[in-house]
Amino acid sequence: MMKTMAGDDNNAAAVALATSMRKRQMAVTMNMFYVVAVFLILLTPYGINNLLFQFYPQQISSYHIYFSTLVAFNSCVNPILYGYKHHTFKEVFTCLLSRRWGDVPEKSDLFKAVVQRVKSRDR
Repeated sequence: MMKTMAGDDNNAAAVALATSMRKRQMAVTMNMFYVVAVFLILLTPYGINNLLFQFYPQQISSYHIYFSTLVAFNSCVNPILYGYKHHTFKEVFTCLLSRRWGDVPEKSDLFKAVVQRVKSRDR
């Protein structure tokens, strides 16, 4: 009877882990969908403008600069999307913007080296 209970506990733990991983994978997939959707939304006007220019080269669109700006704006939107959807990214990004280097969780070796250089330069 004890083996069965231990087996049930292991089974329950495995199911809980699988459920947790499935939820995390779904969250990552949704985040990727948001990033790609925003990219396509911001890229579409530029692409349509360029496509129309191929067929009507005599008509130069005055909106070309605005459409180009939208494409570049995508790079600014990505950190906002990640910060909104990922708690860890938001935490690290906040620490970086407020220069609280010591509060960044799970520092990589590269990050440690950069922080050490910045600190030595600021002295």
